[in-house]
Amino acid sequence: MKNLVGIGSISSTITLSVLSIYGAVLMNHSIVKNYIGEARIRLYSLPNGRSVLFKAKIYAFVNRMLYSQFAGLLLANFLFWIGVSLGLFKGIDSNGLNSTLLLLLLTAVTTLVTLSIVLISVVVGIHFSSTQITLISVLLMIVCLGNVVAQLLSSALILTSSMVVFLAFVSLAVINIWAAKIEKEEVL
Repeated sequence: MKNLVGIGSISSTITLSVLSIYGAVLMNHSIVKNYIGEARIRLYSLPNGRSVLFKAKIYAFVNRMLYSQFAGLLLANFLFWIGVSLGLFKGIDSNGLNSTLLLLLLTAVTTLVTLSIVLISVVVGIHFSSTQITLISVLLMIVCLGNVVAQLLSSALILTSSMVVFLAFVSLAVINIWAAKIEKEEVL
């Protein structure tokens, strides 16, 4: 592979896989385990409202992961681009500003796909009352989306960007629907 964006898309897909699993593990410990089993009774008795607390936890996680992943990927892609521009990696084409913008878009797409995978897996885990299901759903989504995203990132970035924005809105809608369900849920 001699294309900067192609190499970036493969490395970003690997990063997406690793960070999706890591994000699911973090969400299992901070959110999913509180909304399943006996822990739910204690959490649902808090005075602020169930959906408010659920959304606050989700949005706090999204902010933390969004900024750290975006900054980390951006730094890694930028350093790689500098190395290619300086000729440290022989045989890789760097098309200047065009590649820089594409790597920035690649970073944003990878970050949003990772967050969407993690958020949807959290809802699946809570729905099935299992932290293991959260991890299994992450792995299934990585298998399904990982290769599709890698292929689209190396060829059709505008289509990929549109798909990712749609996926991000779907993820937010799922979180809002689930928060409303948690608000009305009965605990016995």
